[in-house]
Amino acid sequence: MNPLPDCILCPLGTQGRRWTVPGAGPVPSTVMLVGEAPGAEEDATAVPFVGASGRKLRESLVRLGYDPDQMYITNLVKCRPPQNRDPLQVEVDICTAHFLRLEIATVNPQVIVAVGRYALGHFLLGGAISDAHGKPRWVGGRVLLPVYHPAATLYSPQMETVFQADLAALTAALELARYGDRVVRVNDGIAPRASVVALDTETRIRDGQIVCYSTAVSGEEAWVEKR
Repeated sequence: MNPLPDCILCPLGTQGRRWTVPGAGPVPSTVMLVGEAPGAEEDATAVPFVGASGRKLRESLVRLGYDPDQMYITNLVKCRPPQNRDPLQVEVDICTAHFLRLEIATVNPQVIVAVGRYALGHFLLGGAISDAHGKPRWVGGRVLLPVYHPAATLYSPQMETVFQADLAALTAALELARYGDRVVRVNDGIAPRASVVALDTETRIRDGQIVCYSTAVSGEEAWVEKR
């Protein structure tokens, strides 16, 4: 998907950027990652999330077992702000109205990962990344997963554990998108991969009707489906 190569709809188009940087990835896609803005390396290559933060994000997804090339990756604004400053609200408003809305409609993701506080603020007005990170929720008919920006780990190594936990919540976000509120994750353990898995299923009946059933996997993780 390629925005206008010489877009000047907002002030960023005339403030020294080299390229507009379109989103990249399969269309449609189950997962869509939305960041803030291109950086220097993105501006030089016209490819999103290829700088230090982007490499951190991609490598972290791979370690969790995900293929970032199977996800659609884009930014709120498609042009690099001067000196990597934060994008102005007028720039975000113009760019998202002309491009991001179309990207979301075309890609039709089940889960949108809002990378950083600016992306979160666009999808969840008034949302604070310190409160919302790592917690998937329904917003506008899709599941939104806010995560800290990978740059946070580059400047504050103590954020590494938090960032990795945020991305790991993608599993819960995909479950929420697939099953809706019928499925509740009981605990945060993840059953190890094994050739043999033990299952324990229980059914609760009230007045002759099944009201829910639960499944536990190796005692590590459980799901409850409400009827």
